[in-house]
Amino acid sequence: KLELKQQMVRESEQYYSENAIFATNTSTFSIRDIASVASRPENVIGFHYFSPVTKRQMVEIIPHQATSERAIATAIHFAIQQGKVPVLVADKEGFFINRVLTPFLLEAIECLVEGEGIEFIDRSLQEFGFKKGPLARIDDMGLDVLVKSTPAMVAELGSRFNLPESVKHLMMNDRKGRKNKRGFYLYDSKGQRTQEDKSIYHVMETIMRNEMEAQDIARRCILRMINEACWCLQDKVIQSVDEGNVASVLGFDFPDFRGGIYAYIEKIGAQEIVHQL
Repeated sequence: KLELKQQMVRESEQYYSENAIFATNTSTFSIRDIASVASRPENVIGFHYFSPVTKRQMVEIIPHQATSERAIATAIHFAIQQGKVPVLVADKEGFFINRVLTPFLLEAIECLVEGEGIEFIDRSLQEFGFKKGPLARIDDMGLDVLVKSTPAMVAELGSRFNLPESVKHLMMNDRKGRKNKRGFYLYDSKGQRTQEDKSIYHVMETIMRNEMEAQDIARRCILRMINEACWCLQDKVIQSVDEGNVASVLGFDFPDFRGGIYAYIEKIGAQEIVHQL
């Protein structure tokens, strides 16, 4: 809730020194909006960690227009002290990681809607080189989190971030993934993934067709990701393709042997990617 974050900034400023920096972890709201109520907006900065925080090496650092250079430098130093690799990104909706990752996840759901199997979709992306498939990833983060974060992205970035219509059936069926042991997969009492939950096809009113090859599923999901990565460059969300390559590997596990997402784009070639899209 934006109002709650703004209230925290307002109230907390009364208790800490003028030089203290207020860092907020958010994936939905702009840092500019959170800082808009601050009496010292130059000390407000975004610090976006990724789940699971202990295993993800990277953190996005997001200054807004009025953030001071001292605050940025302190934030970068703090991230390095934590053992994280900091990447500086623009204060734009979804920042870099979530903005590129979300279309990838949405396309996987689209494949499921069109009648492809849960495990087959995930395995298709693992064969491409991802450690974990997109549907398993959604279960880990929570479908409810994806549902809450996409409306702001649609409002700012357009209809390509729309959720598939049948996701509402999953939400009505209380499918929050690992945290309530009800997602695309089944989980045991310790929260370990066991097998796909076949009842989900009935919940989504999906007819199993299994018409696509694994490489076609992978291509569809990767192309959505690539398309958004190119938008991010155009919108100056990141400062260089080198930073984008590192961020893609450390932030959303883009296969490291492919050199990162922009290295992969360069290898395939812009004309071929546009043709496939």
